[in-house]
Amino acid sequence: MGRMNRSRRGGAVFLLGALFSVGGVRLLRAEDSGYWQFFTLRYLAAPRLELDAYPELIYDHEGTQMSYLLLHSAALAHLHPHVDVGFDYAYVRARNAQNLFVTQHWMAPQLFLKGRLGPVPVVWRNQMEIREGSGVSDRERSKVTVNSPRSFTPLGIKLFASYEVFYDFHRMAENQTRATAGISLPVDKRVEMSLFYLRQGLLGEAAWKFVNYIGSDLRFAFGPGR
Repeated sequence: MGRMNRSRRGGAVFLLGALFSVGGVRLLRAEDSGYWQFFTLRYLAAPRLELDAYPELIYDHEGTQMSYLLLHSAALAHLHPHVDVGFDYAYVRARNAQNLFVTQHWMAPQLFLKGRLGPVPVVWRNQMEIREGSGVSDRERSKVTVNSPRSFTPLGIKLFASYEVFYDFHRMAENQTRATAGISLPVDKRVEMSLFYLRQGLLGEAAWKFVNYIGSDLRFAFGPGR
């Protein structure tokens, strides 16, 4: 009975948190809103090697119009408890200013540095994004992510937050930011789900505009490296 009550309390906390998160998104000033979606298939080829394949879909205009479809293929090697290296390739279909889809190719070597801020795990990811196709230029992306050191409620919910800065080499300036906060929870031993809020800043000709997104990431892991 005590376990059931704790489970109910945990479910109530989760629902209240979700409601407050959605309400907070509505209060934050932005020029647009949308939905960001990932589906990740992760093959653990060895204890220190991961291979990922995942589509990424971005919907703008209050979630009614898809603006990006990215098909990612990635590899990640765990070289050291504090260092990972990876490579990500994305085949991209992007909607341009003429409302037409164009094809792009994004290639990104990655470096991950992992540590702790007190008890809190921290990951810094830096990647150089080499992009080919219509309307794109190379850029550098630097992202810091913090994760809760323990899970909450019987559902095993964990909290995370991140901040990412984009530096565009054509404009020679910072031209995009992404601030993210969310929760992740295990569905079973091989499946994990994340729900998040993402606030994206985009530098226009003279001023910044902001877009609020609600997003999800459903991840499946399998392979001999588990």
